[in-house]
Amino acid sequence: METFSFDPADFLDDPKVVVEYLNIALAENDPSILLSAINDVVRSRGMISVYPKIQFEQHNPYKSLTSDTKFHYNVVSKIVQGFDFKSTVYA
Repeated sequence: METFSFDPADFLDDPKVVVEYLNIALAENDPSILLSAINDVVRSRGMISVYPKIQFEQHNPYKSLTSDTKFHYNVVSKIVQGFDFKSTVYA
């Protein structure tokens, strides 16, 4: 049986799909899943397209998106702001 590699970043080319993908990750209530989803979005867009919109101090933005590092909320927040999305909370 032939297998194929699957990379969610390959399918995140529509802003509506990206928003739904991030909403699903948020609904899991697991920081590692959210970081993974944000990493997928960054890879789909390329850090080069996100990086100019945000200011980093001494953190490596890619390193902040791996599940084996501490959750750097300020860095991840800046990366998400670079997506040009607005966050909304619904009940």
